[in-house]
Amino acid sequence: MPAEPVCPESELLPRVQQRINDGRLPVAMPALISAGYGIGTDVCRVCDRAISAEQAMYEINDPRNSEPLTFHFACYVIWQRECARLSSRR
Repeated sequence: MPAEPVCPESELLPRVQQRINDGRLPVAMPALISAGYGIGTDVCRVCDRAISAEQAMYEINDPRNSEPLTFHFACYVIWQRECARLSSRR
């Protein structure tokens, strides 16, 4: 299950930070995570690229409205690290 990032972390982290600030991504640790392979039609909420059948895909429900959010594995990890960092500052 390939997990390498689709973009360098130096590009992904600012995207995560901006999307959290814009409200497009929640600051939350999800209670339930689904993982598997992409199918090519789901788009990652961090990098805006399709998640192909060869790539790991993580899906959570947005705790604000139960909307599913999909991520490449590496994008998900960067988002969760930023959520943890922001939560620790509260």
